[in-house]
Amino acid sequence: MTTEILVRESAELIHGDGRTVVVQLAKWGEPRTVSDDGTTTYREAFESFELADRVRVVDQHFGETIGHADIASYRAEPEPTIDLHIAETARGDDVLALVRNGTIEGVSVEFRPSAADRLVDGVMRRANALVQGIAFAFRPAHSAPILATREQTHHQETDIMSTDETPAGISDTDLAQFGDELRRDMLEQFNQISSRSETPDPYAELRKYRSLAEFALARYDDPDADSRILTRALVDQTTPDNPGVIPPAWVQEVKGIVDFGRPTISAFGVTPLDPNGMELNWPYFDGDFSALVGEQLTEKSEITSVSVPIKKGTSPLKSYAGGSDLSLQLVRRSSPSYVDSYSRIMSIGYAAATDAAALAVAIAAAASGPDWDPSGGTSTELLAALFGASTQVEAATGAPASFAICATDVYNAIGTLSGGVSGLPVAPAPYGTQNVAGTADAASLRINVSGLPIIHDQYAPAGTFLVSNGVAGSWHEDGPMTLQENNVAQLGVDWAIWGMGAFSTYTPAGVVAITPAAP
Repeated sequence: MTTEILVRESAELIHGDGRTVVVQLAKWGEPRTVSDDGTTTYREAFESFELADRVRVVDQHFGETIGHADIASYRAEPEPTIDLHIAETARGDDVLALVRNGTIEGVSVEFRPSAADRLVDGVMRRANALVQGIAFAFRPAHSAPILATREQTHHQETDIMSTDETPAGISDTDLAQFGDELRRDMLEQFNQISSRSETPDPYAELRKYRSLAEFALARYDDPDADSRILTRALVDQTTPDNPGVIPPAWVQEVKGIVDFGRPTISAFGVTPLDPNGMELNWPYFDGDFSALVGEQLTEKSEITSVSVPIKKGTSPLKSYAGGSDLSLQLVRRSSPSYVDSYSRIMSIGYAAATDAAALAVAIAAAASGPDWDPSGGTSTELLAALFGASTQVEAATGAPASFAICATDVYNAIGTLSGGVSGLPVAPAPYGTQNVAGTADAASLRINVSGLPIIHDQYAPAGTFLVSNGVAGSWHEDGPMTLQENNVAQLGVDWAIWGMGAFSTYTPAGVVAITPAAP
C-alpha cells in the first residue's frame, strides 16, 4: 500500500514511517539571486540537469549523509523532480520529522557547472549542470519545494561501493599511481581543515563523502571536483536594499474622468450643418389650421380665405472650443499618456458646454405647461401633468411627447415617489411595464412614467422639467474636431478641440415646461 500527499509551500506531510521524499530541484528558467561564497551574489537560472551516477542526500550543505536520490525516478518535465530515499538513521529520522511538521519545506542542489553555461542579460543560464548532491534547506535559493512523502513497502539495499571491484578501464599501474596521489590529497585536506579551528565542524568538507572509496573515486574522476561543486544557499535581498530596480507603481488609468454624455442633445437629435453661412434658418407655419377652410353658405358665395404666411426661423451659429499648449516633454514622456487623457477630458468638456447651450435655448423657447410640485406632488398629479404636457406637444407638432428632461432635484423627486392610486414606483425597469403606471430603478437610474422615459441631465438648472419630442427641435452641429500645431519656438504642441453648433426650436409650442409651482 502506498500513501501520497502532495504539498507546496508550508503544509503538514503524512504521519507514519514514510522514508521517500519527492522534491522539485528548481523551476526551469526562473532567475534567482545566489551566492557561492556567502558574500558575492549574482543571478542564476537552470535550463537542464545531468545526474551523477550516485547523488547523495545530506541533512544540510556540508552536513551528514542521510540517504540517496533514486536516479531512475528523475523527471525533467514539467519541472525537475526526483525521489529521495532517507536512511533509517538518527539524523535521517530527525530530518523527516522536520519535513512532516513543515519546518523544512525545500531542498538545495549541490552541482558542478558545465561548459554550456552562459551569461545572458546579467543572468547565468546553466545547462547540463551535474547534480552530485541534494541538501535539505530551510530557505533554498531556487524554487525547490518538497512535493510529497511516500511510505515504502520494502527497503532497497544498495552496495555503495565494493573495494574488491576495480572500475572498468583502470589498470593496476593507474591504481598504484593514484594511491600515492590520494595519500597526498588526504594529507592536504587534513592540513587545510586543521588550520580552521574556528569552524564548528572542521571535518564538514570530508563528511560530504560516505566512505573513503567514494572520496577516492571522486578525486580520481576529477582532481578538482571538490573545489568546483557549487551549493545554493539563499541570500537575503529586500526592496529597501535595491531602490534602483524598484520603480514606483502607478495605476495606468486616470481616475475621475466621468462622461455624462449630452442627454438633451441626444433626446432631440443631431442634424448636420449646412456647409455655408454663420446663421441657421428654417421655414415654419404657426397659423390656425381650423380657420383655413370653412363652409360655403350658398352657391357662388365667397369661400373662406385667410392669409397663410410661412415664416422664417433663425438661430445664430456659435463656436465652442478649448485648448492648451502642451510641452513636447509632457507629450513624449508621460505614462499613462497625457495626450490620451487630455483628449478624453476635453471631449467631455465639449459635450458639457454644447449640451448646456442647447438646453438653455430649449428652456428659453419652451411653452408653459401644467404644474407639478416635486417637493410634495403625488404620483397621480405627476401623471396628470405629463398627460397634459404630451397633449400640448401633440397639438403643436402632430406627434405626442417622446421624452421628458429633468434636472437632478426633479429627477430624484420622481424616482422616490410612492403611494397614490398609480403606485409609483411599481417595479424596476428590467421586469417590463405591463399595465403599470411607471417604473423606477435605482440600480440603473432609469425611470419611465406612463410610457415616457424620464431623462436626467446633469447640466440642467434646478427645477427644469421639459416634455417634448424630436419634431419640435434639433441640435445642428459641425464637429467636434481637433487641431494640433507644433510650437517650435517653445518645444510645444498647440492642441485644441472645437466645433460649431446651434439649437433650433422649430416649433416652440412643442417644447412644454412643467413648472415646479404647486397646483
